[in-house]
Amino acid sequence: MTQRVFMTTKKNLVRGFSLIELLVVMSIMLTLSTLILIRHNEFKIQLLLRSLSYEIALAIRQAQVYGLGLRELKGITDPFQIGYGVHFETASPTTFLLFADVDRNHQFVLADGDTVVQTYKLSHGSIISQLCQGNGINVGCGKTTLDIVYERPEPEAFINGDQSLSTATIQIKSLKGDVRYIAAWITGQILVQ
Repeated sequence: MTQRVFMTTKKNLVRGFSLIELLVVMSIMLTLSTLILIRHNEFKIQLLLRSLSYEIALAIRQAQVYGLGLRELKGITDPFQIGYGVHFETASPTTFLLFADVDRNHQFVLADGDTVVQTYKLSHGSIISQLCQGNGINVGCGKTTLDIVYERPEPEAFINGDQSLSTATIQIKSLKGDVRYIAAWITGQILVQ
């Protein structure tokens, strides 16, 4: 029998990764993971702000449906005489109200008998940062309150008690400064930008 003798050469000993190669690969993986986590957090904040803006738009649409339709309200004998609206205040930037306009003055005044139907709270540090109203290009911002009210039989909205104004815009802002706009037209169209 012949015995085979394996000779060890330098070529046979070099296998696997060196320590430097391993450190380089790990640092690349760490950098990529960090970038992905940072972008994920930004994406999450933008997604939450977008969701919140659609929630506000749906609340305005709910007021429109209640105002043009017929919704029973406790203590009120004639539900045909009630308007419904949404009330925003910059003094309370983390909440807004869906209310019943019992006195039909097209604005939210709790002392006049208006009833809060639902209170909405903004989440994740987002706030109502600006309220605007106006006609087309001539939009006045910096308002402290904004009411959008719908009542039967009028299909058009009342913006701060005035039916001559054509648009109302609500600006919401996240903690990071991202901004979304919700615009409501007197004709009933609601747009999230």
